[in-house]
Amino acid sequence: MYQSDDTYEPYPLHLNAKIEKSYRKKKPNVNWEEEGGGRFEVDFVRMIEQKVGSAAAVVKVKRESAGLLQYAVVTIRCSG
Repeated sequence: MYQSDDTYEPYPLHLNAKIEKSYRKKKPNVNWEEEGGGRFEVDFVRMIEQKVGSAAAVVKVKRESAGLLQYAVVTIRCSG
């Protein structure tokens, strides 16, 4: 999930699965490219997400249980 104003919205399932897979493999980070351009990274050590090559727009990242789903741990992002 990511924060939009004061509410949270989920990451798309395919992206959440990619993030969670990298986290469980104890990788230090995971990168992806969004449609329309832009490469992004989640840094698991600092628990932030940001656009690759940009110091701006850093968002905090945390993990939250989503119950007994196949991908039971959901990655969320929030501004600030």
